[in-house]
Amino acid sequence: MIRRLRIISGVDPREGGPIEGIRQQAPHHAAAGIEEHVVSLDPPDAPWVRDFPLRLFACGRPMAQSGGWRRRLPWRRYGYSPHLVPWLRAHVHEYDQVVVHGLWNYATMGARRVLVGAKVPYVVFSHGMLDPWFKR
Repeated sequence: MIRRLRIISGVDPREGGPIEGIRQQAPHHAAAGIEEHVVSLDPPDAPWVRDFPLRLFACGRPMAQSGGWRRRLPWRRYGYSPHLVPWLRAHVHEYDQVVVHGLWNYATMGARRVLVGAKVPYVVFSHGMLDPWFKR
């Protein structure tokens, strides 16, 4: 059994794209002997977290703490959570491989802070975010 950790900014199905790909691939990976877990910046009390079909570790602030002026702070729009890096440091060695999904959010930065030098193989999947650059 291979254990894979997926790091992504959020698992809200309204965001579509990468998270839907993870959801659709998971049964096929499980059949091939790959156990997948997900860590995200979602609030742990979000309804989409409760209903997520894979083992999920939501490291964001609870929704009750995320409202009002706080969500307008630049580092909050970026997805900053003080819980992500400590969680990754404590658990990343439990996995055989890691996939970091997306760019330009705190999930990616937190992953970089932990994975570089962690001796756990990882890849970064940009999900087309650099496509216009490749047209040149």
